[in-house]
Amino acid sequence: MERNRYGEEYNGYGGLIFKGIYLNRKRNGEGEEYDKNKLIFKGKYLNDRQWEGKGYDYFNNEIYELKDGKGLIKKYDNVGKLIFEGYYVNGEKNGEGKE
Repeated sequence: MERNRYGEEYNGYGGLIFKGIYLNRKRNGEGEEYDKNKLIFKGKYLNDRQWEGKGYDYFNNEIYELKDGKGLIKKYDNVGKLIFEGYYVNGEKNGEGKE
């Protein structure tokens, strides 16, 4: 069965990990990604990759914004200490950054 519609994904423990639009069994279009039932990304996906939108940490702070699959990302640990800052392209760290 082809998944060309709105759908939801759950992990093995029943926790929501994604809800949004699928095309050819891949995330394509508007969606929301979750980790431990916390929103970590809201925006558009292209072929299963985050493409445009905003990423959030576990405290619901915006930590990055993507436009056309590119952006500057800042990741923090659980006490708010910056652990990575660098460029993000097509869903992956790319180019210069510092950890």
